[in-house]
Amino acid sequence: MVEDLLKYKRLDGVQGCLKSLAVQLTGSSESAENALHLLNSGTLPTLVLWGANDRIIPVSYARALKRQERVHIFENTGHMAQMERASEINRLITTFWKEQD
Repeated sequence: MVEDLLKYKRLDGVQGCLKSLAVQLTGSSESAENALHLLNSGTLPTLVLWGANDRIIPVSYARALKRQERVHIFENTGHMAQMERASEINRLITTFWKEQD
């Protein structure tokens, strides 16, 4: 799994694309800090799913969010929560979207 992820990130243009996407979404390439700001200031319904053992973007960002009602922190889970906890995450996302109707 790790090797497959690294292959993707090594493809020509991927790093530039990810940086460009971060700038478009947050106004800066420092995406974690700006994402925190956007989530705290936004009015749109938001679901935040985070691994407690994330060593790429620390769980402290999730815990710093003002609106904690839609924050799910998964214990014994790292940065790839969507892969490590796929069934639980899919269930939470499905429930979240149904509530938005």
